[in-house]
Amino acid sequence: MTKSGRTIQVSITVSPIRDETGQIVAACKIARDITEQEATRARLESLQLQLLYMSRLNDMGQMATAFAHELEQPLSAIGLYIAGVKRQISRGDWTKAQLGCDLAAAQTERAGQAMKRLREFLRKGDPQRTVEDVRELVEEACALSLIGPTGAGIRVERQFPKEPLFALVDKVQVQQVIVNIVWNALEAMASAPARLLTLAVDRAGARRMVITIADNGPGIDESVTATLFEPFTTTRKTRMGMGLSLCRTIVEAHGGVIWAEAGPAGGAVFMFTLEAI
Repeated sequence: MTKSGRTIQVSITVSPIRDETGQIVAACKIARDITEQEATRARLESLQLQLLYMSRLNDMGQMATAFAHELEQPLSAIGLYIAGVKRQISRGDWTKAQLGCDLAAAQTERAGQAMKRLREFLRKGDPQRTVEDVRELVEEACALSLIGPTGAGIRVERQFPKEPLFALVDKVQVQQVIVNIVWNALEAMASAPARLLTLAVDRAGARRMVITIADNGPGIDESVTATLFEPFTTTRKTRMGMGLSLCRTIVEAHGGVIWAEAGPAGGAVFMFTLEAI
């Protein structure tokens, strides 16, 4: 607290003062006012959270058509089942009416699961880290990415260990990284005759794991290789080039690193690490 009564944040350094025999006879204390630095850090963290949220909203613009397609099928099926149930009730066939109700309920559950994934992806707020099996996290993010016509015809090869690999992560943020990379892969493979997406999760030492996402597209343009994870780097006129930059921010906030390289048989390979527990 200052003389004026204002509370400030300080960083204190205490150093010993020794006499000619080496004995500590006093201490020197230096207090630095870091109130402004802490306020700046808090503002930057707030802006980063807002940027991550706005990125998710931008992603939702691309996902809207896919989710509309995903919901259209179960909703149409529900309508048909209910019409069928009404006919069976009028005929007094309660067994078939019950079956129609069960089928309609199953389609309602399917639509509800799609909406649940949408709500989780849009969740806003402070990072909430939980212990997650990274295999399941990657699988769920991939399913989210492949919803709708864009994901049709994609063959997915999974290289997951049999045993769980746990990490303490913000599930939504890490899945946002995976969704961004998979979407880039889908665009890159748009003209490929046979589109293959490879997902791998493996250990990289006792306390590290690496997640790999590879495609069989044309590979990474050499003109952007050096700045691939920098803001506003893109080869697409309709993109702002913030996706991979945000991916790097998220991964580094989790204590990991992210990089990309050319695939051994062509295509692009994106990898990032997480701390295993």
